[in-house]
Amino acid sequence: MTTPSSPELPVESSWQDDLVDRSYRTYKARINTAVRLRVRNHVWNTVLISATTSSAIAGIALVADSKLFGEQGSTIFAAMSVLVLAASLVVTGKNYEGRSRDMFDNYRKIQRLSAKAEMLVKQKNRLSKLVNHRSILEINRELEKLFDDYQDLLDASENHTPSDHKSKKTSGRPRSKFYLKSGVKPAVQQETTADQQCSEGASDFGKRMEPRVQDFITYGPLILLAPSSAVLLKIFFWAF
Repeated sequence: MTTPSSPELPVESSWQDDLVDRSYRTYKARINTAVRLRVRNHVWNTVLISATTSSAIAGIALVADSKLFGEQGSTIFAAMSVLVLAASLVVTGKNYEGRSRDMFDNYRKIQRLSAKAEMLVKQKNRLSKLVNHRSILEINRELEKLFDDYQDLLDASENHTPSDHKSKKTSGRPRSKFYLKSGVKPAVQQETTADQQCSEGASDFGKRMEPRVQDFITYGPLILLAPSSAVLLKIFFWAF
């Protein structure tokens, strides 16, 4: 006499595995954003401090020799002081330091959520072998709550840029077991139509340039160290 087999619940769900993958990639992207904002803060602080210092020293030198930087030296450095003040106000408005700190806090919360979601999915897969339906349903409820928490965390912070998301630092993690076993491609990797491929090809140059543009915006202000260095070098040779 055979006993009826227990009804089986679905072991793996695409949205649950997708939650693990998406949250992982999101927190990795926001690590990149936090680092980028922190670097921009350091770069602009360095530029503004050097510009302010060179302007102050140049002002003192002009008191001793008004012709040190030519006939219009005083006017040039007065204008330079105004530009430094304006730049400092703009950088203060950008609030790179505060945004970097907020992004760091957000990424840590998403990281914990991703780790918990991955642990629950693995636990669910183990329990499925025991056909423990009650425990699986409890895990499903926890995963649903994590999904809502994930959406709340996305809304709680500014978004990362596409270049932060596509950085090599966000890649390298294998897809979840659901995709590896079933062969189903996640939504972000579904095959595209011919029209979509043409559109993507047309914008491919822009996508390749975006990380370079972000790097230029981040490190480009260091070019402004050259005028400050030149001023200090001239004053050094004048004084000695």
